Amino acid sequence: MKRLRVLIIMTYFFSQELSAARYTLDHSISLLGRYEDNISFSDVEKKNASAGIIDIYGSLSQSTPISEMNIFLNMNSTSYTDSVYNIDTQSFGFFYNRGFENGSWSLRGSEANRSDREINLALGGGDLASEDYQVDTQGLNFNFQNNLSERQNISIDIGFQGNDYEYPTRSDYDYWSSSTLWQFVINQRLRLQGRVSYSNYLQKEKSSEVFFDLSGFGQPYTEENHEQCRQGETLPNCGYVRKTSFEQKNKGLQLGVYYIFNELISFDSLIGLSKIDNIFYDLQEYYPKDNGIFVDNGSESNETSTTYQVNLYHKKETVDSTLSASSSNRIGGDGEVSPTVEYSLSNKWQLDDKQSLVSELGYLDRSLFNTTQGDKVKTKKIMISYSYDINPYWLVDISYTHMKRSKPTPNDFNASNNRIMFSIKWAPEKIQL
Repeated sequence: MKRLRVLIIMTYFFSQELSAARYTLDHSISLLGRYEDNISFSDVEKKNASAGIIDIYGSLSQSTPISEMNIFLNMNSTSYTDSVYNIDTQSFGFFYNRGFENGSWSLRGSEANRSDREINLALGGGDLASEDYQVDTQGLNFNFQNNLSERQNISIDIGFQGNDYEYPTRSDYDYWSSSTLWQFVINQRLRLQGRVSYSNYLQKEKSSEVFFDLSGFGQPYTEENHEQCRQGETLPNCGYVRKTSFEQKNKGLQLGVYYIFNELISFDSLIGLSKIDNIFYDLQEYYPKDNGIFVDNGSESNETSTTYQVNLYHKKETVDSTLSASSSNRIGGDGEVSPTVEYSLSNKWQLDDKQSLVSELGYLDRSLFNTTQGDKVKTKKIMISYSYDINPYWLVDISYTHMKRSKPTPNDFNASNNRIMFSIKWAPEKIQL
């Protein structure tokens, strides 16, 4: 149903301006090789693996003086020497932007089948499966921007994300979020800004059966006995169905400044408070159900936390650097919404017309309170990538990534992985339709 919703919206916006302008077809094919020296992130027995990857991308876009549209499709197939990590991923989506006097609005949507392992690594999940699984992700995002006056502007964002996991220990969820950012220009260098936000995270209900051992009453603990329990043919209260889910509501307020030091350096900050309401649903319905016996073990809690988002930018002709720090409640790669602290330093050097170099240092710290995997997950990352344009149609890239994951509790887990990737990309000239 969600996939159909994304397709309907996408088709509507593209049908509105079919004859307004010509379309541009962009497409590319990439071949990649990958090597990892500890693919399972084991701290006991390392297992290396190599992979061959083919990636196919295509997009159809259209521009008019007041609007822009784009639809894309991406397919990726990965084949490892260890077949349990083989996975095919696909994604498609659309983007629509329309301008008006003093502002613009845009809408984007996507549907993707992605690698659970790659998401888990990128977003600091609490556990890594012994093999890879797919995650079906649907997303819709709306943005509205308007210059209220010469000194004031406003930006409104509303988003939805739904994840359906194939991996049995993950919980499917829906996540709604909204925020409004207001800026007031003091002078050419300084702007005051504030943001209010609201989000709602809801894990979908999970059901499980629990049966008591009634051998002391002459009832064997067997599948046949379980069925008798369901039908009410054995002792009362011989088992129950447990239904669990989790919901979190988050309200936030942040204030800050955007300051331009000079032509090269600028600073962006938002600091504030977040009020979090946690609701745990845990209902037990005892067999036989005709008795109508329920036990509600659900609970509620609330907390207030400090949140911040700080960025320092340095830009000049050949170098683009960003130093970032943030603290917020957000969703990790395991589908849990948890307090997360992240620091990163990214740099991009344009060495000449054909060569570029990208580096990234990252640190991610997640405090898990709604999981059995541990209290904290820490991820450290070092990445460096070199790209070379052979000609306008061919690009080669080689990268190295070192990633270390640790969980102090419950088992003092520490493991690292080194990944080397090489790719060659063919992107022919765009086609005008």
